[in-house]
Amino acid sequence: MTPCPTPLRYSRKLHSIARQHSIYLASKPLEWVHSGSNMHTGPSGKFVWDTGEPMDHAGFHAFRAEIVADGFGIATDVVRFWMQDDEQWGWQHRNLILNSSIKYAGPGSYTSPSNHQFDTVDMGTL
Repeated sequence: MTPCPTPLRYSRKLHSIARQHSIYLASKPLEWVHSGSNMHTGPSGKFVWDTGEPMDHAGFHAFRAEIVADGFGIATDVVRFWMQDDEQWGWQHRNLILNSSIKYAGPGSYTSPSNHQFDTVDMGTL
């Protein structure tokens, strides 16, 4: 395997957006989260990476993506899900994690008052 030419950098802006998205998801009933509704839509009803939405406003214009998990509680289980148990989603989460063209990422987790954890990672390139 060839390593990425430049390391992925932490983005405080993407961290903030990811955390806010996890908080937003936690505000929804679990029935909504698990009903087939797209977990990547924000309060506006649009995808968080769409033009005019949070990642675009933060200056990420060349590339924007997001991965979300809910209900795991332990970071290693979340990463295993994204990297090894992602086949039902066509390996989209895994492929994003391994995509060397992505330059920045920000993880943001939130645990609801009912102890249900949401994990979001927003990724982008300026």
